Amino acid sequence: PLVTYMLNSYQYGTKSKVTNSVAKGTLDVKNTRFVGGVVAKTWPWGVIKDIVTYAKVIKGEEVYGSNEINDGDARQFLSDIYRVNGASSGAN
Repeated sequence: PLVTYMLNSYQYGTKSKVTNSVAKGTLDVKNTRFVGGVVAKTWPWGVIKDIVTYAKVIKGEEVYGSNEINDGDARQFLSDIYRVNGASSGAN
């Protein structure tokens, strides 16, 4: 599907796409703005699908770092994201 934003139309997944991936490791950064264990942000054309996260995020979100995930205009395509209990951590 296409999204129209301002004067442009874009197809979802053409600006950022993370699929069939595993996130693993530890993130501990001083600037916690938009820190996410999988992605920082993808607004508004991004796709995140089929992800498993083992990431430990000390100061940030477990999966998606930006608060734009709650923006009604973002129309995020997020699906099939799994966390490993006891291994993955961060704010939800």
